Amino acid sequence: MTESHARSRGGDPAEQLSRKARRRSVAVSIVRSVFVTVVVFVLYFTLPFDQKSPFNTGLALFIGLVVAGIVIAWQARAIAHSPFPLVRALEGLCTSFPMVVLLFATTYFVTGDRDPATFSEPMTRIDSLYFTMTVFATVGFGDITPVSEGARAMVTVQMVVDLILIGLVARAFVRSVRTGLARRDSESVDGEH
Repeated sequence: MTESHARSRGGDPAEQLSRKARRRSVAVSIVRSVFVTVVVFVLYFTLPFDQKSPFNTGLALFIGLVVAGIVIAWQARAIAHSPFPLVRALEGLCTSFPMVVLLFATTYFVTGDRDPATFSEPMTRIDSLYFTMTVFATVGFGDITPVSEGARAMVTVQMVVDLILIGLVARAFVRSVRTGLARRDSESVDGEH
């Protein structure tokens, strides 16, 4: 697109490129978010978590939370360095949330599968996901409840992680967006001089 053609369409060439880049960035972000979410859900519903596997739920939950923390920290850094930090922050939230929810749902499913007396009723994968979401949303319908001390401890950990996810992670992403916007603005001012 020539400079005169861009001006005749109501903008300068840099602004036109910026709109195209923004649209492309949004599209890539949506595709990446959907892809990650689908992969995580497919893994949740297909991996063979049964009584025969040597799955240590406490250790696996701890490792999963550490990995989730690393991914979230990486996302915060990527947001701050992105040319479109707001888009990147939305992508970070759209991928972090399902990852953490399914981590706890998997933990509840495996725990309930190993010892059906852990919860007030036996749980399928859907039941575990439903229970995780009721804890996350602080709804607590009461139809499924943790009965054992271990299950109550896991639910307590989830409540704390949920508060951290809602409060600190959202705040960190907002701060990263501000940093990214400030960096982008300073680069555009430096580029004009």
